[in-house]
Amino acid sequence: MIVTCFHKKGYETYGKRMLESAIEHYDGDIVAYSEDFDDWCPDIQHEKVSYRPLQDIYGYESFMGYCGRSNIFSGITPFGYDYNHDAVKFSKKVFAQFDAFTLEPGKIIWLDADSVIQKPTQFDFFAGKALFHLGREGFHTESGVVGFDTEHPDFDKFRELYVKVYQKGLIFTLPRWHDCAAIDWALEQSGIPVHNLSADWKPSDDLDVLPTTLLGEYIKHYKGKRKWKSNDLESVSIQ
Repeated sequence: MIVTCFHKKGYETYGKRMLESAIEHYDGDIVAYSEDFDDWCPDIQHEKVSYRPLQDIYGYESFMGYCGRSNIFSGITPFGYDYNHDAVKFSKKVFAQFDAFTLEPGKIIWLDADSVIQKPTQFDFFAGKALFHLGREGFHTESGVVGFDTEHPDFDKFRELYVKVYQKGLIFTLPRWHDCAAIDWALEQSGIPVHNLSADWKPSDDLDVLPTTLLGEYIKHYKGKRKWKSNDLESVSIQ
């Protein structure tokens, strides 16, 4: 199962292309989350794709209500925007993952909506582990693509801690308030072995680690400002 999340503008700019590429190149279910489906409906209607509202996920509205107390929880500081403290933005994908864990047992692939799948794949990169990810030693995980095997015997130990980061507010005790920090904390605390697809990464290397890994053959990730450049997205060839 592929899981992703977007808002209306994101869907129109990059999310639609991501879904189209997943429909073409992935043989499995695709679940997309948003908090504003009451106001709009994606024009992609396909048997592989289902849509779920974020606000129906347990704990989501409570977390957002707490974050609404101050702009700092959206990364707005006296010195400008700081993505490291935008708990609101990056929590959406985490709550989507929490819900996806409960839908059906098996392998779940989180894929950021500003990505494109370039060729057929089933994302079978677990190597017998509960998770695969793009870990960067000395820096936080790149979380644009993460694999979770909910049937693996180690997975529940990780999930309990990962959920706790948000349900107990532990995210605000971490140096960064985004999902990368939450994943890294839960992995460290659980101690479970994972398949790190970027184990050879060094701090002197480019932070955009995905193209150097096995995933780079299958995924193009338009991170940051690149996601809003529609001409670049339109130039991607999907065979």
